[in-house]
Amino acid sequence: MRSSAWHETVHLVYYRAVPTAVSRDAVLTAARGAFASDQSLTMSELASATGVSLRQLYRLFGSRESLLKELDRDPPPGARERILEAALELLGRSSLADLSMDELADRADVSRATVYRLFPGKSALFRELIAAYSPWDR
Repeated sequence: MRSSAWHETVHLVYYRAVPTAVSRDAVLTAARGAFASDQSLTMSELASATGVSLRQLYRLFGSRESLLKELDRDPPPGARERILEAALELLGRSSLADLSMDELADRADVSRATVYRLFPGKSALFRELIAAYSPWDR
C-alpha cells in the first residue's frame, strides 16, 4: 500500500489540430476564383476566401500589390484617380461652378473628406484635371 504522502499526478495533454501548410499555388488558385466574383476584395476578404489567415496571406505575398502582380491583375485605381475620372465625367455635363463635391464623392466612391484631403477646393481639383488630362507637356 502506498503512503499518504504519495500523490499520483495525472498529466493532461491537449492536442489541437495543426493546420497543414497551404501551398502558395493553392492560395493563388483560390484568390483567382475570389477575384472572378469581386474585383475590389480587401486582404481580409481574400484571406477568408482562400481559407488562410490574414497573417499567412501577408507572409506568403507581402502585400496586396504583390498578390495582384502574381495574379497578373492591375491594382484598382486609387482614390485620386477615381476622383479625377468622376470629375471629368461630371464636368462634361455641367460647369465647374455647378460641380457638387458631394456628388463627386459619391460618384468616385470616396468620402467627402477624402475629396477635400486630396483636392482642397475646386480650383485645386481643376488644376489637377488640367495637369492629368491636357494634351500639353508640362
